[in-house]
Parts: sequence; C-alpha cells; structure tokens
Amino acid sequence: MIRHEPHPELKNYIQCYWTLNCSDNNIDAIYRTNLDAGLLLIFNLFDPIECVVDEASPITIAGDFMVGALAKRIEIKPTGSISLFAVQFTPEGLYPFLSMPPVDLSNFCVELEEVWELNGLGVSKQIHSAGQTPEKLIQTFEGFFARRMNAFRKHSLNVEKAVTIIRAHKGQIPIETLANQLQISSRHLERKFTERIGVPPKQLCRIFRLKNVLINLSPTESNWSALAVANGYFDQAHFIHEFQFFTGKSPIIYSTAASSQR
Repeated sequence: MIRHEPHPELKNYIQCYWTLNCSDNNIDAIYRTNLDAGLLLIFNLFDPIECVVDEASPITIAGDFMVGALAKRIEIKPTGSISLFAVQFTPEGLYPFLSMPPVDLSNFCVELEEVWELNGLGVSKQIHSAGQTPEKLIQTFEGFFARRMNAFRKHSLNVEKAVTIIRAHKGQIPIETLANQLQISSRHLERKFTERIGVPPKQLCRIFRLKNVLINLSPTESNWSALAVANGYFDQAHFIHEFQFFTGKSPIIYSTAASSQR
C-alpha cells in the first residue's frame, strides 16, 4: 500500500490517498482507529475483492465502496489481480462531499452504487476513465471534490465556518460560544452538524482536542495532569478517559508504543 498526500488546500478534508496494486493473496489488514480519520472511499479498479470490516462477515465486492468512519480494522483479500485507489477523509472532511452523515454508515461497508447521491454525480465513472497512474487518479478526484465543495459552500456556510473555528481553537471552545460567534442558536448548529457531518459539534471538538494532544505528545511525557489542563480537560481523570475512548489505550501505553516505533 502506497500513501499519497492531497493538495495542501484540501488537507482539512482529505487526510491522504492510498493505492494498492498486487496479486498477492496475503495482503495485510489495514488498521484504522476512530481518531485517524473519517469515512474511507475505495475505488476498485480491477477484479472483485473480498472485504471484512471489523468482525463482520466477509463480503465480495466487484465495484467501488465506502467504509464507515467508525471501522477499526479492514481486511482485503483479492480474488484475482487487485488495484485499489482510496480516499481517506478527515473526521470532518466528508461534509462538503456527501449529505448522508458518516454516522449512518457506522463501521459498515457499503457499495457506492447504493449511495444514489454519489452514484448519480458520476464520480466512479470519472475515476475509472482517468487512467491507472496515482497522479491522474488524484487529479481527477480532487477536481471533482473541489467542484462539489464550492457548490456546498453556497448553502452550508455556517458548517464550514464552525469547523474552521473549532480547528483554530484545537477543539477547546464551548458550543454556546461557537454558536454565538456564528449568530445562530446552539440547537440550529447541532442540527446542521447532524445533517452534514454526522456527529454533533461537541464530538468534533473532542476529536480535535485529542488529535492536538497526539500531535504534540512527547515520548518522555510524565506530567499528565499538566498536559490535561493545558489541553482543556477538567482533570487528569477526564483526560485519561477521553484518551482511552478514542485510542483504546492509556496515555502511558500509547506513548511507549509510539516511542518504540520511531
């Protein structure tokens, strides 16, 4: 699997792309966590594949498909030659692209032809006719995404502004304060987030707050209480609870494992 970076102007929406091309029947599972990113969109450019998401039963997929934002483990097995092009969205990155909230997908795997909105827009057709080079695939998808994003901004500007503010505050902003800055009610803001992002603004704040911790986490960190307060947590217990909720590990275990991989 080869990772590719998105255009700098799209990094708030797309975490990365990756391509996978081989005929090896022993492909390693692709691991994800809730914190890594949001929904995963995979274009299958060759033979059908067998896909297992978390502990679900294997399914055979001949076309393009989406894997929900809550999936933690994806196992892909080829039935022949395999050629995949994947778009890995950030937790909040899907909202300009698809009005169906990612929470509706949960950790499920859904074939793209079942998602009428994207199927009707012809994104699969554009990708499949783009040629097999990663550069051409990325260029085609980013052109499609940019047009989609510009159309979205015309009618969901408050969501765009809200995400920008949350990101700038690294998740440390009360929802009432956020709503006041946008001059809308908290209830209206939450409804818009549910429609476009699939998680309430408070949940997105939690994700950004902990992502900021992970980005700046020192392998020799020992003052967890001070780190908790500096990142807007009530206390060390609150911080540890949030850390374990999103990563499945305690801060000490996570930091030790990350240090050993460097």
